[in-house]
Amino acid sequence: MASGINSSPYIRKTAENNGIIINDTIFAELDKIQQLADQFFDKIEKRLVEFDDRITESELDLGNFKWYYSDSKDRLEKVKEGNLGYPDFDLERCSSFLAAKRLYLTKNKSSLRIRPANSPFPTTITLLEDEKIFLNIKKSLFAVGGYKKAKKAIRLKDCSVCARLTSTRVKSCANEFYNHRQLNRIKGVVRLIGATQYSDKKKSEIPKFEIFQKLYTGDLKSVEEELNAHQKRELAKKLIKNLARIEKIGIHRDIKLENILVDEEMNPYFGDFGTFEFRGSISDKQVGTRNYFPPEYYHPDQNNYKKHDVWSMGITLLRLFSKKKPLWANLPTEQQIDIVNNLNADWMIEYDLLDAKYLAPIIIEMLRLDPNSRITANNAAQEIEPERQTYRDNQQTLAGYLEKLEFKSCSDEERCSCAKQLATIAMIAQRSSRPIMFKSPIFPEGLSFVFKKNGPPIVRKDPN
Repeated sequence: MASGINSSPYIRKTAENNGIIINDTIFAELDKIQQLADQFFDKIEKRLVEFDDRITESELDLGNFKWYYSDSKDRLEKVKEGNLGYPDFDLERCSSFLAAKRLYLTKNKSSLRIRPANSPFPTTITLLEDEKIFLNIKKSLFAVGGYKKAKKAIRLKDCSVCARLTSTRVKSCANEFYNHRQLNRIKGVVRLIGATQYSDKKKSEIPKFEIFQKLYTGDLKSVEEELNAHQKRELAKKLIKNLARIEKIGIHRDIKLENILVDEEMNPYFGDFGTFEFRGSISDKQVGTRNYFPPEYYHPDQNNYKKHDVWSMGITLLRLFSKKKPLWANLPTEQQIDIVNNLNADWMIEYDLLDAKYLAPIIIEMLRLDPNSRITANNAAQEIEPERQTYRDNQQTLAGYLEKLEFKSCSDEERCSCAKQLATIAMIAQRSSRPIMFKSPIFPEGLSFVFKKNGPPIVRKDPN
C-alpha cells in the first residue's frame, strides 16, 4: 500500500518557478506535517498487513480443522465398528474434540494426556508428536513384571491394540525407553511406538512414565508348553540370529523366557532393555536375573561380562528343550554360588537335548563355564547350517548301522526316529570329555551304543 505523498519539495519548486519567495519557517512546518502523515500511513499499512495475515492464518486453521475432523471421524468409526474392547462414545463430539487437539499439537510440539473428566472420551487419551494417538482401554491389565504394569490401548493410526507399560520408576523406565529406541529398527527387537511422562494428580502426585509398544501373543514362558519340537528349533534359530545382531551393539544382560515375546507365527522378539549397555560403556555391575547369571559373576577377578547374553541364552534354550531349570535355580545366593563353582565342564550333558537335534552342540558351547571358551552369538549363528549338515550326515551313517542289527518288532518310523536320536547323541558326544551311552526300546535285548569324542560309535552288548 502507498504511503503519504511528500508535498514539501513540490511546493518549493513551484514557488521558485513563479518567482514567489516563501519563508523557510513555513517549509519546516510543512516537513513536520509530512513526517506525521508518513507515520500515520505507515501505521495504517502495518495494521492492514497484520489483519491480512490473521485472515490467512484463520482460513488455514479452518481448513486444517476440517481435515483433522474428517480424518479423526473416519478412524473413530473404525474403533466403533471393531471389536477392540473400547466403550461406546459420541462420535461427533469426540471427532471435533480430537481434531482441535491435533490442530493444537501442530503449533505446540509437545504431548497431551487428557483424562475423561476433561474430554468427551470415556477413557484417557494420549497424543504424542508425529500423530501418535492412543485411547486407553479400561481394566486391561494383562501382565506385571519388574517395575512395570502392562495394560492395553488402541493406537488410532491403524486401529490396532498395543501394549501400554506404566511405571512410577521414571528414571529406570526412561532409560529403558532410550536404550530401546536405539535398537528399534533391529530385526528381532520388540517394536517401540512412543513414550511420555505424566503426573496423575487425581490419584497421586508421583510422576509416571508410560511406554507404548506393539502387542504380542505372549512371552516365551507362557507359550512354551504349546510348542512342538520343530517349533522350538525354529524359534531357537531365530533367537540366536537375533542375539547376534544385538551383540554387535551391546549386551542385554537380562535374557530369559519372560523377556522374549512371540507373535502369532511364533517369531521371537527381545524386550525389556532396562539393563542394556552399549559397546564401549559396559560396566561390571551385576544386573539381570540371578538364575541366568553367568559363572563369571561369582568371580569378579575374571571381569569379563561381554558374554553374559550368550550364557543367558544358553540357559533359556536349555530350559526350552529339556523343560528343566538349572540345578541352582531359585536357591539362596550362597547355595547358588556353591553349585556353580563346583560344576564340571560337561554339566549341561545331563539335560535332555534330543529335541534340539543339530542345535544341541551350539547350546553346549553357549554354556561353557570359561567365558573365554564360550562361543559368541555371531559364531553361534554362523554354526547353525554347518551343524545341521553334520546332523544329516550322522543320521544317514547311523541309519546304516541300525540296518545291520536284529531289531525287535518295530516300524520304519520308529527306526527313523531312533537314527535321529543317535545323530544328536553323536554330536553331543563330540563336545563331551566322557563317553555317552544310549539305549533304545527298539534295540535288541542288552544292546546299546557308546559314543566317544573321536571315532565311530561302538555297539556294545551286555553279556548278561
